[in-house]
Amino acid sequence: MTRTVDAVKDIGARNDDAEARAAWDVLMSFVSRYVQSDVFGNYAPDQGFRATPMPILSERILDTVRRCGSWRQFKCMTPSNFPFQQKRFFEEFKAWHAVNAVPAERLALPGKPIKAEGSAKAKPCATDPKPSVCENARPSASVLKWNY
Repeated sequence: MTRTVDAVKDIGARNDDAEARAAWDVLMSFVSRYVQSDVFGNYAPDQGFRATPMPILSERILDTVRRCGSWRQFKCMTPSNFPFQQKRFFEEFKAWHAVNAVPAERLALPGKPIKAEGSAKAKPCATDPKPSVCENARPSASVLKWNY
């Protein structure tokens, strides 16, 4: 009986691994075709001028990409960091069900709000040689001398 239970667990583990590897292949194909950078260097999926629409990735793959550092990590992956990025993807992909099963009530505990004390008071000025309180942090015109 124990041998059968262990065999079922082993098959389940192999299925998880196979599912993670299949998701990796789908993601790499998607990244190479649809992920592009904009003029500001932000990477995101983009339809571009393709006639066929982009495939819709599963929520599990999208959450895994977000947890692994976003699209840039996958699009700019080099051969030297490939095994580390792949390992991180597999770990996050396999942990997805467990992470989503955690109720939000356990993550944000209720407490009393924190008051911002002293926010209306002036703060010590960093440019002042003696520790005092200055109303304006901008240096005066006498401090700013132009040397030509």
